[in-house]
Amino acid sequence: MNLVEQLIRGNEPAFKQIFNDHYAGLLMFANSYVHDNFLAENIVQDAFVTLWEKRKYLNLESNLKAFLVTVIKNKAINILEKERNRARIDSNILKLREANHELDALYSLNPEELFSAEIMDILNKALDSLPEQTRKIFIFSRYKGMSNKTIAANLDITEKGVEYHLSRALKFLRIKLADYLHVLFIILY
Repeated sequence: MNLVEQLIRGNEPAFKQIFNDHYAGLLMFANSYVHDNFLAENIVQDAFVTLWEKRKYLNLESNLKAFLVTVIKNKAINILEKERNRARIDSNILKLREANHELDALYSLNPEELFSAEIMDILNKALDSLPEQTRKIFIFSRYKGMSNKTIAANLDITEKGVEYHLSRALKFLRIKLADYLHVLFIILY
């Protein structure tokens, strides 16, 4: 039984695993728009509450990341629209421009397209330029969902070694894919 099916059935450990697997990336995604850690945390936590409340309406093919990104996107839009209106009242042109820019980016975001072949192709090209061991560990962790402990056992290295390679891969990808970071936060976490 996969995680979505377990979630639909109300399995709390499955929900906790989904939360743990996606929280950090979604938090970075939300924070990249609202630029406030506390506010981003609230948005992401609200998204997970919404996921739990609407779990019975999901189907087995549901893309949980796309669902969560959509909820976060809508909550961020509401907050940024309020900020834009407040900026208009305050006649703060700089804040207004920033809020408009962030809103434009969010309005154009289509979570279903977020995971498109083009983005994955860009990511895969960047991954191909990583050292073999680092690439292998990154794929095991991020694509196959393996724990650091499992990866370490399979590759006969320490968990610290796995953490080192993941850190190295993420640092490299952050630099290499800077123009795509908003989208890639969701894919990588």
